[in-house]
Amino acid sequence: MCYTPHVSEKEMGDVGGRRNEMNNKSWINAARVISNVVYGIGVLIVLCLGVVGFFGSNEAIYPDAMIPYSWRNGAFFCLVFGTLPMLLASMAVYKFNAIKNSAHKVRNLLLIFLPGFICSVCALVLVGFFIFIMANSLRFIM
Repeated sequence: MCYTPHVSEKEMGDVGGRRNEMNNKSWINAARVISNVVYGIGVLIVLCLGVVGFFGSNEAIYPDAMIPYSWRNGAFFCLVFGTLPMLLASMAVYKFNAIKNSAHKVRNLLLIFLPGFICSVCALVLVGFFIFIMANSLRFIM
């Protein structure tokens, strides 16, 4: 027969608790790494599209198209479509990297949310433009 030492329920609970705690830490570390990678890729994309938006050509890419657009317009629309993912990535980085506990909370908060803010401004400009166009067209109808 095999000898098994007697282990109390309290000791078993501690072992299981430590195992669950280590498992939770590994999940948090994995989430931190994934959110940092996604955020870094998003920042690079926002930076590249911002450069194209400021310094890109304003000539139409396909002038014979029904709605011709330039590189600037394309970069602007890509920034608009990237608003929600960039804001979600910024929130994940803020949550998983414990920015609330850092020494320079406000500076880190502004730097982390800056790419999301740039995308949000582009989206608000587009919404404002559509509202202006709709109001202008209503003026001619009435």
